[in-house]
Amino acid sequence: NFVVDTEQDVLYAFVPRDDSQTTRFFGFALPDPNAGNDSSTYGCKLLYLNAEDILRRFDVGYFSSPQGCTYGNGKIYSVEGFGSVNTVPPFLRVVDVQTGTLELSVNLGQLGLDREPETVTFRDGELLFLATDMLLRRLWFVK
Repeated sequence: NFVVDTEQDVLYAFVPRDDSQTTRFFGFALPDPNAGNDSSTYGCKLLYLNAEDILRRFDVGYFSSPQGCTYGNGKIYSVEGFGSVNTVPPFLRVVDVQTGTLELSVNLGQLGLDREPETVTFRDGELLFLATDMLLRRLWFVK
């Protein structure tokens, strides 16, 4: 997964690390949209980011199956899960990118969400989420 911090021009990529049960975050300088090489296969430019391009990295608690994410207020908001409250429950995770810490972890299954969360986004100060077979719903008000 990846998300753009438009306030600091940083591209964050993150991946669950099954062996250590952590999720690793990598921060890169936001690439120029015109950088990279044209790809006839994909019909767009391809740009490879390498280890030497990493500005910072940090690990937080394990995200078992990340879906969509968004950035706002200095934080990454990520949803995960397959909708089964018993096996892979839906979660909302909030990561503070300045401190590199997992600030909040909410089991959405315990709040009644019984579907797979797909993504989250902000609109007019509200955090909204989309789950499989659902319309966009309000998750909670965030100031």
